[in-house]
Amino acid sequence: MSIRRSLRCAATVAALLFTCHGTVFAAPTVTDLPIKLGDSVEDVKRALGTALDPEQMDQSIPNLPKKKQLRLKTKGIWVFFEKDRVTTYRVDAPFKGSVGGVHIGDDVVTLTKMLGNPVKTGTFGTKTTYTYYFDDITTTDFVLINDVVETVFFIK
Repeated sequence: MSIRRSLRCAATVAALLFTCHGTVFAAPTVTDLPIKLGDSVEDVKRALGTALDPEQMDQSIPNLPKKKQLRLKTKGIWVFFEKDRVTTYRVDAPFKGSVGGVHIGDDVVTLTKMLGNPVKTGTFGTKTTYTYYFDDITTTDFVLINDVVETVFFIK
């Protein structure tokens, strides 16, 4: 094999590996959820098409920053704010969107098929959690009951 042909072959393999690497580690698409951590209250209201204002949350420790919540029960979206910025949000039934192709109600086989193995698993009461890091800011926890996705949390 000539040196020129070897170099071309090596370049092709390198390009293929680079392309695959980018695909494997790309953050999954979240559908029907046009908000993100750090968004303002007004950004969230506009994105979700609601006139509802967030409500103050009861807190057992008085010195903690005041938190607010905006819950859209008919959309299955619950957003939590600190200092009028999104710090956590969650989706549960009847949320129609998906996280990387995984929907509320999908089983654990579909979850790991679509997103791979989690970085860690744990328990939350009688439920199982699968944790993924899709970027350096957001921790995404899938909460399963009886091996079925019940809730997805996006946490800063």
